[in-house]
Amino acid sequence: MKLKEKIARGLDLPLEVSGTYKITITPNHIEIENYMGIMEYEDDFLKIKLDDKIVNIDGKKLEILEMTDDNIQIRGNLATIKF
Repeated sequence: MKLKEKIARGLDLPLEVSGTYKITITPNHIEIENYMGIMEYEDDFLKIKLDDKIVNIDGKKLEILEMTDDNIQIRGNLATIKF
């Protein structure tokens, strides 16, 4: 566990405050909270930068449903998600 996460937990703060990210995956939908940016985007591939990792999403008909400064929602036929 990173120091930021330990401090956030010790102070009873939400993990989002500590700079961590949250990924929620359901059939044909993925939501990533606290992402840093999109590095590459095609209809069959997405590369997303997190704080300390890169997420590669492979699939078909990938579409960004919603994107804010810290939240992104993607839908499509998800095949693989790699860190």
